[in-house]
Amino acid sequence: ESAGEAENEDIQELRAISKFPLRIDVSTNQLIMTKNGVERVLTTLPAKAVQNMLRAHLKKGLGPKFFQATPSATPVATSSATPSASPEEEPIASESANITVLENQISLEEENGQIVYKIPAKKKLRLFGFIPVTTDLTGFVSAQTGILIEERQSLLARILDILSP
Repeated sequence: ESAGEAENEDIQELRAISKFPLRIDVSTNQLIMTKNGVERVLTTLPAKAVQNMLRAHLKKGLGPKFFQATPSATPVATSSATPSASPEEEPIASESANITVLENQISLEEENGQIVYKIPAKKKLRLFGFIPVTTDLTGFVSAQTGILIEERQSLLARILDILSP
């Protein structure tokens, strides 16, 4: 088994919290979300959303070419408001970029009229190259297209990011 296959298997094991009713159409094998009587097909699962967020982040030159994941449970979209991953599980981490996805806090939400996965993360920086600092980062990935729509950081986190080599 190659390292890429092992990485893919590990990252496929993510869950998301959803306030929306979800169902699987067994004839087409599609995940469908209903909101206000309107059905939307979700073509992106939480694991793929995390991969897309990390890859988009890496394309900005902010991290390594490859990242690793640690196993958790099988991908499931949960319709309750309780976390679907236990707090004892290790988060997904990007080794070189020092980005840690808080996998037990990934949620399916509506943002600006789009259904998105809200992916909270912690980013470890080295201010001036030697002072360790951790900042919050939140990615929003479309559940329908899989594209990273937005990354949010506080103003202070953006300034610290600039001052970190």
